[in-house]
Amino acid sequence: MPLLEQIAVRLAAGWYLVVPPAVHDQPPGSPPTSKVTVNVEAPLKDWWRLPPNAARLYDTPGDCEAARKALVNRPPPTDTTQEVVVVLGIQRLHVRCVADDDPALK
Repeated sequence: MPLLEQIAVRLAAGWYLVVPPAVHDQPPGSPPTSKVTVNVEAPLKDWWRLPPNAARLYDTPGDCEAARKALVNRPPPTDTTQEVVVVLGIQRLHVRCVADDDPALK
């Protein structure tokens, strides 16, 4: 496929804002006392799409990038635990925009 055609196809794609998943380091059924970590090594298909309902596609890479920057610059929540603030901070460090047709999402 010629380069211009590739660019046109890429621009026609929608864009997701994704963050690495948070993982509870505990066996199923155990009390929720174990630490929560962020799996930045997870395959991209397992990353969480924002917002969580995954219905939001950005029309252009620029729209997605603007949303990414807004998320990164948003102040941390004050109505939650310190552990959640740390998890959100780590996720924000790794947030990225991904085209909806990226094979790594499948």
